[in-house]
Amino acid sequence: EIAETLSDEAKALLADCVTVTAASGEERKIIRWNKYDADVLEKFKTLTLSEQQMAASRLLHLKNSFRIDNFSSSLAGIIRTIKRYGGLNSLSEHEEVSGTRRKTKTEKEKEKIEWKGILTAEGIAHEEIDIDEIDDTTTLGKLTGKPE
Repeated sequence: EIAETLSDEAKALLADCVTVTAASGEERKIIRWNKYDADVLEKFKTLTLSEQQMAASRLLHLKNSFRIDNFSSSLAGIIRTIKRYGGLNSLSEHEEVSGTRRKTKTEKEKEKIEWKGILTAEGIAHEEIDIDEIDDTTTLGKLTGKPE
């Protein structure tokens, strides 16, 4: 309901952020407006048109760069930043975003294999031993902090 009252440009950018393809495999696109909280959209409406476009394009840029779990809180953070610091060049799309990103399953598996190789090379583990099965009780005993 609130989304209908937004400007066309900002509405289109926000819709791009939460548009998904139908699960049935059709080419049909579904806009999931329920990903945005009504309070956040109300705050979004209080911004000027240029600030709305800036915030919406920043959210779209983040969506294309990272996995966003909560679109509403992400948009609220962008709105707070614009209100606090202004919109001039503070949210440029060319700006590199520093931070961590989640590892994919293949990256985790690759890292696990690398660790097994390192542990095998150092003689701590054998090829057939899983990383979770390593007995490190002797090492832990040395780290008790008790003087000898």
